[in-house]
Amino acid sequence: MSETHFTSRTVFKIPRYTVCHTIHPDDTAHGGAAVILRSSIRHHELPHYQPDKLQAATIQLDARPWPLTISAIYCPPRHASSTDDYMTFFRSLGSRFLIGGDWNAKHTAWGARLITRKGRFLFNAITSYNCHYFSTGEPTQWPTDLTKLPDLLDFLVARGVPANHTQVEPVFELSSDHSPVNATISASATNNAASPKLTTTHTSWDMFRDYIDEHINLRLHIKDCAELDEAKQYFTTLLQAAEWHSTPPPRARTKPADITPFHIRELIAEKRRSRGRWQRSRNQGDRLIYNRLKRQLQTALRNASNATSEHYLTSLSPSDNTL
Repeated sequence: MSETHFTSRTVFKIPRYTVCHTIHPDDTAHGGAAVILRSSIRHHELPHYQPDKLQAATIQLDARPWPLTISAIYCPPRHASSTDDYMTFFRSLGSRFLIGGDWNAKHTAWGARLITRKGRFLFNAITSYNCHYFSTGEPTQWPTDLTKLPDLLDFLVARGVPANHTQVEPVFELSSDHSPVNATISASATNNAASPKLTTTHTSWDMFRDYIDEHINLRLHIKDCAELDEAKQYFTTLLQAAEWHSTPPPRARTKPADITPFHIRELIAEKRRSRGRWQRSRNQGDRLIYNRLKRQLQTALRNASNATSEHYLTSLSPSDNTL
């Protein structure tokens, strides 16, 4: 939650939930941020981060396969945070974190209408600290002033969280002037649904044309709006039927399941990042890190292969046809 307006005298409780909040440093009812989570989830609260330029409430989840730091942030619009301010905040969260809230920073990279000075500083900090952002690409702030246009101010910044394991979507169920953002983080990669298509590369346009010529009715009477709607529906249905008639059905594709252990996928990602870092800098320290990660990955792959072979051999029996 962003801009909670909590103070040291605020009492806010939800049964079976824990509320961790940070107030504005002057202890007045403005600014602030909060994290609300189910009490049964193992966690611990991290120190409050509450300068004038931004307030953040942070917790660390005891999650698997790795602990995850989650932070709710609010950046007041009247303060212009610099790149160093954002970098200092990122460093305080460790190597793996997820930050969500009202940044009050605009940049076209995450879907805003324009680029502001504050948005440019935040974008530089995100790219410099090897982070990435998740946004819906749609407006999240809806001003009550009719002279102002909606814009995107609420999004998430993450580090160490695989981008293909995260899916972000807007929520339009509450009545605030900001739309909530719902982020789902899965243990495996999430696949985006393919957009529907009317035709494919295998569509026979000769068959399409012949079907239209054979079935179209050119003697429709269109005198009013109702008849126009009926004619439009008839023509749309005709085009769909012609497409289905001239396009062969797609072949069923069976994608093999990814059985690579998670820790090996993490090592592969770390090795690729370190290789890119060494290729850009040509620093001897970066090369040593890359070589160490490469050896760790080779050892992990060898151990996984040995474990698979051992499991296969121990599962064999005299009645097995492959013996």
